[in-house]
Amino acid sequence: MKLSVNTTDIEHFEELMREAPAILDQHLSVADAGAVAQLEAAVKLGTPSCYGTLVNSIFGAPADAPLHGGMVGVSPPADVYGAAVEYGTRPHFPSERGEIPISLMLWVQKRFGLTSIEKIEAAAKAMQWRIKAHGTPAAWMFRDAIESEQANIQAIYGMAVDSAFGELQQGV
Repeated sequence: MKLSVNTTDIEHFEELMREAPAILDQHLSVADAGAVAQLEAAVKLGTPSCYGTLVNSIFGAPADAPLHGGMVGVSPPADVYGAAVEYGTRPHFPSERGEIPISLMLWVQKRFGLTSIEKIEAAAKAMQWRIKAHGTPAAWMFRDAIESEQANIQAIYGMAVDSAFGELQQGV
């Protein structure tokens, strides 16, 4: 997924590109860090969590100059299932060699507050069959964060350009 900033809507951007690219670059680098942090926080807020592994694997990284922007992604260990949480899954039977996956048993134990192994296994088996019939729902934490933060991130870059233009005007 991609979030874009429209520079044609930012007053003085082209002028700064011509007259003071180094000043603009400096201010945009600060904006990159702020925009990435804003988007990372929004993704984390929308991420479903049981043990926090996925939430704690979400990271943001501003791009190195002269490129601008950055990325928000998922690092190990959750990188193997982050996309399945974002997009959901088709119906499938979650199984490790015909057994109930331990991760599913841990999830149902915590999610439903179960204490007896028999109840945990029964709930996990029922969840396996539910996933086989329906798949898993999409969380859309990245998509929703991009949609909700688009205007804020556009404003972050607008303020950076305003600050750069102010610096150019002052002759600093």
